[in-house]
Amino acid sequence: MSTDPTSQVILPRVLLVIPVQEAVFDLADEQWEVKQPFGTHRFLPPGADFPFREPEVWVYTQLQGGLGPVEVVVEFRQRLDEDTDRVSYRSVGVSAAVRIDFERNESRLTIRETVFGFSLLPFREEGTYEFRLLAVLAGGGTVPLSGVTCDLSMLHPERRV
Repeated sequence: MSTDPTSQVILPRVLLVIPVQEAVFDLADEQWEVKQPFGTHRFLPPGADFPFREPEVWVYTQLQGGLGPVEVVVEFRQRLDEDTDRVSYRSVGVSAAVRIDFERNESRLTIRETVFGFSLLPFREEGTYEFRLLAVLAGGGTVPLSGVTCDLSMLHPERRV
């Protein structure tokens, strides 16, 4: 283990996770512009049925409190209800990794925002799905970041409550 304090990495905390239909990085303002955020419930388009693939989904995120460089991915997973007190999940997919540098000379209160993209995101069946952020470890594994996740219930329009 290195004793060099400049090699220390502290994983950030997730403040916000929002799936959206469109995300564009404005070069002039150096900020993300997001449009058409998904609500907590989403209905299939008219005429569609499960299994369904959402053509394009962007996941806007805000992270804070990190130190040093960290590779981050978004995992998309399906909640499996097994009629027990225990909740389990099935991983559906993982985004491409994004490197975020939390500078050592800036405040740990600085918020970093970034967006992750998914194409043809699959929804196997009606139910609850989750977006959560993971840090990619040097050895190739991943670890969930602390903080919020985002649940999305995908519903069939003919079964509206």
